[in-house]
Amino acid sequence: GESEFRTWLENKRKSFSRSYSLGISLLVALIAGPFAIIGAFMAGRQTMFALIYAVLFGPVTEELLKQSGMIYLLERKPYHIFSKWQLIIGAVIGAGLFAVIENLMYIHIYLVKMPTARLILLSAFRWRVCTSLHLLCSLVASLGMIRVWRKHVEEARPADLSVGYPYFVVAIAMHGAYNLVAVVSENIGYF
Repeated sequence: GESEFRTWLENKRKSFSRSYSLGISLLVALIAGPFAIIGAFMAGRQTMFALIYAVLFGPVTEELLKQSGMIYLLERKPYHIFSKWQLIIGAVIGAGLFAVIENLMYIHIYLVKMPTARLILLSAFRWRVCTSLHLLCSLVASLGMIRVWRKHVEEARPADLSVGYPYFVVAIAMHGAYNLVAVVSENIGYF
């Protein structure tokens, strides 16, 4: 029951120093960014349903995978999370790494044959706008993670991710709306 879970959680927390738990949360955040890149690209961007992927499936995949390290901790090792700031910092690290890797892939692999002047403009845009988008969406999703964590602590029950869904949906919708504007802009020749 509730008291057994609370006792287990408290005993597990006592067996690890805060610095160790912080190190674990930083490690999973560092893994989440690259993991999200792999997941996003394996999900199949180049399909006949590219617009649907860009607006719906891509944002769902990316926003959840950028949180995957912290989701893992909340579900499997909740005793390592002792502060909401771990969830926020984890979101920033995961999103930051994701954005850096994605930008480098676009600039040095996908867009490398683009004329230099256009590549410079698009690169500046990606580093400013796309990086900011990933950070903002992950911060919104982290609010959902904080909500999950707080309910988990208050009720002394295993984490229930559904508590954070409203925030995940907002982050996914923001990302999808941006992708829709980007795809439409590219198709009408704006980019």
